Amino acid sequence: MSRKILIVEDDISHEYIVDSTVIWWNKSCANGQNCISITQYVENKSDYYKTKYLEWNAAFLKSKVGDITLEKYYQIEKGISFFWLTSLGQRCNIVEKSQINNAIKLLALEDIIKEFCVDEVVLLSNSNELIATIQDYCQNGGIKFKKLVSKSRKVIYFKINYLSHLIKSIAYLIYFILIRSLKSKTQQDNASVAFFDMFLNVKISSQNTHYKSHYWGGLPEFLEKRSISVLWSHFFYRHKAIPNTRIATRICEKLNSLFSLHHHSIVDSRITFKIICTALRHYLIFFIKSLTLRDKKKIFYKSDISGFNFYILFKKEFNDSCYGIGALRNFLYLELIEVYVASLSHKKLGFYIQENQPWETMLIYLWKKYNHGLIIGVPHSTVRYWDMRYFYHRNAFFEAPSINLPIPDFIAVNSPIAEKYLLSSNVPSQLIKKVEALRYMHLQYKQTQEIHVFEIRTILICGDFLLETNKKMFTCVYDAVKIYHGQISLVFKPHPGTPVPTSYYKNLNVIVREETLEQLINEVDIVFTSNISSSAVDAYIYGKPLIQYIDMRYFNMSPLRGIDGVNYVSDGSELAYLLNKGLIGHKNQQFDYFYNDPTLNKWQSIINTHII
Repeated sequence: MSRKILIVEDDISHEYIVDSTVIWWNKSCANGQNCISITQYVENKSDYYKTKYLEWNAAFLKSKVGDITLEKYYQIEKGISFFWLTSLGQRCNIVEKSQINNAIKLLALEDIIKEFCVDEVVLLSNSNELIATIQDYCQNGGIKFKKLVSKSRKVIYFKINYLSHLIKSIAYLIYFILIRSLKSKTQQDNASVAFFDMFLNVKISSQNTHYKSHYWGGLPEFLEKRSISVLWSHFFYRHKAIPNTRIATRICEKLNSLFSLHHHSIVDSRITFKIICTALRHYLIFFIKSLTLRDKKKIFYKSDISGFNFYILFKKEFNDSCYGIGALRNFLYLELIEVYVASLSHKKLGFYIQENQPWETMLIYLWKKYNHGLIIGVPHSTVRYWDMRYFYHRNAFFEAPSINLPIPDFIAVNSPIAEKYLLSSNVPSQLIKKVEALRYMHLQYKQTQEIHVFEIRTILICGDFLLETNKKMFTCVYDAVKIYHGQISLVFKPHPGTPVPTSYYKNLNVIVREETLEQLINEVDIVFTSNISSSAVDAYIYGKPLIQYIDMRYFNMSPLRGIDGVNYVSDGSELAYLLNKGLIGHKNQQFDYFYNDPTLNKWQSIINTHII
């Protein structure tokens, strides 16, 4: 076996592939070829590499800065550390800028190098971070290293220093203030329970008798009928329909005029001079703290876990979250949430949409600080195996007080799959509560279709929340259409939080539809989604032929990972192949992905136990 490997981040010409085992970094590898797909390699040992990265993350948390750990160095006050608000504390690997997936691939690369007894590494990449990290590893290990320059594209890198971060953060502060109200208002309510979510997709019924939420489904109506007073606390999310908090507040006032038992409020709408000054002071303190760490390469090197030093790989995103715009935004939210939570009457119970974003960490800490009752995290959609935000190292929940990690009293899971993933990640079973999947209750009434070959006519393309993924999906469709033998019609449903430029599909005959997935799915023959999209579950339960686009920079993020009957593609030729051969629908009447009891018995149990 060759002791020389060629690592390819992007496509290259064949002239480079000589006497080498090729490792594709962001590409699949056909059987029989002398190559390895690092993404597929990780997938084959997914539990091992997922656990290994979480161990590295935990070790990084405990890195020593002088005589104290990194987490203690970044402690804001007892009970909460700024570390959990940084990029590495959040572990969000589903966004474009994250290097977490590359770090996991590097852990696998190290094993390949050892397994093959590699003595020379050739790397073709446009990523300065990847090049420097692999070069450093090779030099320390006595392995020959050669860098090749891709002729296909050139990338210009701009060095961003700490001063530019400071200037951009101050500019962001001005923007933050402009889209919020400067009027201070005390929050008054008599509710015993509070719900926290993002202010998206809230609809009032035509009879003005109840409202429907993208997150909470029919639960508001259920609580209204039970005469349970509720405070609905929304975080402002800027989009076309609601560009500022003043408009968001007016919508809340309309809702409040219709429903006497339910009160709606925007958590982060009212900013004061005191909030601005306090947040800015905290930001500047942690800005200076972060500057002292900016060149400490040693804290990123954990030799007992890996020979790679991840300093260069993570330096930019970690520093950005420590003293960039994200850091200032987090301190602003910390102050806004504290003012809001402190003003509330005592709450017996709180629920929040759980995606492990920074505001959730702040909310949990402040909720407990002001002695409210239980607080429960609710993953409203699906928990995906590779979504690292939901997973911690194996001792995290037991060490939570000592590492200043705010955790909810319970996590309310809406499916057996979500429960399985959390339990396998060492989440204590006593922390898990089962509840009905409020967002997916409509699926309980659907009968799946008979198995048959569909005549390809209409494809529904479900948009992703990442703009770059939408672009790649349309490129994939465009390449497939050119070699597809028949005629197809394309319907595009954008993600509610991500408008897509028409330039992405200008060469395709696409009809844009804004209706719900439930309304559209019966009008199409095939559903095409991104790998991470939860809309894939709807399509699967309806029995529709389902194709998911996999961006090989990521791992299999599908909520249907490991379930038969799902087709995956990574380029246009693979998509065209599936379209040309014909796809088969499926019967899955015994397939219960979610807990979907129409009586909401599980939700009733929580409410009866903790509220009434």
